[in-house]
Amino acid sequence: MAKTIPQLDAPSLPLNYDDLLEGAQDGTASVYLSVRNLADKILTEATPIWTYGSIVNTTSGTSVTLSSSIPSDALEIEVLLDGVSTSTNLQPPIIRLGDAGGVEPTGYIGVVRGPTGENAVTDGFYTFRTNAWNAGDILSGRFRLSRWDPSLHLWFADGLSQDQSNISSFSGRKTTSEVLTTIVLTTPGGIATFDLGSARVRYR
Repeated sequence: MAKTIPQLDAPSLPLNYDDLLEGAQDGTASVYLSVRNLADKILTEATPIWTYGSIVNTTSGTSVTLSSSIPSDALEIEVLLDGVSTSTNLQPPIIRLGDAGGVEPTGYIGVVRGPTGENAVTDGFYTFRTNAWNAGDILSGRFRLSRWDPSLHLWFADGLSQDQSNISSFSGRKTTSEVLTTIVLTTPGGIATFDLGSARVRYR
């Protein structure tokens, strides 16, 4: 008697589809392959593959462009920071968004949390709390941008980072004037120099 293919909940499908194939193995090879191909197709379409931008050194300058070619249909972007440092106290790296009209320095709504407290910010997505940042701090972390709707320019941001001894987190939002194209790393005052590390973006 042929076995019945078990019903699987969606969250369990990416983990292992041996159970899904078990019922088909008692049939013909063509049935087995059809089920496996279908499962592969479901997994591929359900989880878009990340496109990675180039690794950008953050070792000079007061502003570093991580990407100027974000595709117009991107729904999720991640900014990855590896050992980034700046030359000035109270000047942590911040992320700013840009479109065809240029990089936008205002219109951000967010809260950055870190050692000893939190504060609201309006000039970028903060990778670390300002009051806890010292020149020579070395920061690594991941920051995610999620698009509210494919037809709109509203982006939600959240992230987590650490320096040598502390952890900081951020949550916020920003609506760009036009389609997002550019991700820039700079500092609140725009005067601190980057002097260590690297960063990159990936999107899907």
